[in-house]
Amino acid sequence: MTFFKNAIVGFVADKFQSHKLILILSCICTGPLYASMLAVPAISLSSQPIRVSYATLQCNSVDLINSPSSPNISCDQPLPCHQPNMCLQYTSQICSIQCHLNNNVSIAINSSQITFKNSSSIITYQSAEDTVSCTVSFDCEYDTPPADFTSLTFWLCLVIGVMAALFGSNELMMNDAIALSLLGEDRKRWGRSRLWGSAGYGLSALLVSILIEKLGLKQTVVANQIDYTPAFYIYLLLSLSSGAVAYFHPKGNVAKSSQVITGLKSILQNVRVVSFLFIILVLGFYNGIVMTYAFLYLRVTFHATQINIGLCVLVSVLVEFPIFFIGGWIVEKVGTLPCLYLAMAAYAVRFISYVYIPGPMWAIAVETTHMFTFGLMFTAANMHAGKITTKGYTGTIVGLINGIKWGLGLGLGSLLGGIFADTYKTELDPFGYKILFRCCAVSCGVFLVVFILINEGVIRFLCTPAAQANSDSEGKDVKIAFIAKKDAEKAELPESENLVKKEGV
Repeated sequence: MTFFKNAIVGFVADKFQSHKLILILSCICTGPLYASMLAVPAISLSSQPIRVSYATLQCNSVDLINSPSSPNISCDQPLPCHQPNMCLQYTSQICSIQCHLNNNVSIAINSSQITFKNSSSIITYQSAEDTVSCTVSFDCEYDTPPADFTSLTFWLCLVIGVMAALFGSNELMMNDAIALSLLGEDRKRWGRSRLWGSAGYGLSALLVSILIEKLGLKQTVVANQIDYTPAFYIYLLLSLSSGAVAYFHPKGNVAKSSQVITGLKSILQNVRVVSFLFIILVLGFYNGIVMTYAFLYLRVTFHATQINIGLCVLVSVLVEFPIFFIGGWIVEKVGTLPCLYLAMAAYAVRFISYVYIPGPMWAIAVETTHMFTFGLMFTAANMHAGKITTKGYTGTIVGLINGIKWGLGLGLGSLLGGIFADTYKTELDPFGYKILFRCCAVSCGVFLVVFILINEGVIRFLCTPAAQANSDSEGKDVKIAFIAKKDAEKAELPESENLVKKEGV
């Protein structure tokens, strides 16, 4: 959904010259939407009655001694888990009655399959049912029951979450489009403007994590649970403030609406651009796995605290600073594709490191790879977006790239990664995260080799010498149309790309 939405919003922004308006609306709508989740009625965590079965019999001690196991009561159905490591649960500690070997005792058992030396020694046998309740919490040792997808809480959270995500994803996209439009040929400075976003992201993550860890505990019927309410209010305040600041954004240059589709078609006919977009898709896939499961892995495996998570985010942001500051220079020197290859290799290191770290604090060192998997990759992608377009439809291209990475790629990574982990989880890897990360590390290496062979071998061979002379053989591709040899004499770039009308955004 985000993939199509980003492409459409970018096109609409270019067509109606409304980049700043969309940015302001996105800022002032996202915060209130997320904050409205606080009004969604919570699922009740009170104890629930459970039907248990038991049988009563009378026998002599000899028969009981020869029984295969000590009789006990066991619950037919556990209560749902409410936290990863805590749940309301009937366990043997609660629902067990051990057999004391006395003559003619009356005991409750969960099965009538007891071996007796002399069946005639059974005097009476009775079975009955009773309803009991349990409010004691224990470590959850069983699979949680399926979620209730019919509840009002689920559907309200789903609808609000989707709407908020759709608005929220417009903010960075429109910011990037406006920045690239203003920078023009000096697009290598884009990373320096992005530094401020990284600083705010990292600082807020750490401060909010500390605030939640210290003040965000509330007493429930189950146990002390983390209260994330402060984060919602802080996000609401910052979101509305961003909308006010966006009002003072300067205006950039845009082209006529008729040029957008023409320019986009000429760009997508470029075989190197298509290859570039596919690499972005794969990187977005891995980014979806990291964003969805990395911190969850730290929580369930090492019981990482909110402060541990906040420190990881802070470090990942700090390492972005040098890359965003000099990333434009790096991309110009080595080219777009080599930077993306480096990001792919960094993902392989990141995934395999998650598997073998001994504790949550080691994840801080792993997060340093974020400078390549996000900082360098994002800089290269946005600079490339500026290279393959002219002023006027930058929003469309930026929307397409963001939709592929943050929409289609990230969504596929989150969905397929979860399915894979759940399918191949084992007793030693109960959540399947380690096998998921191992397979991702291996696939990163495979994709890296394939991409290098395709871009530096097949595509280079298919391109005409004339096209190669105008391209950057090291990946620094500009707005040119590569074609197969048989079509070399017939193709040319549309002249409409050179038409630029200077108007307000």
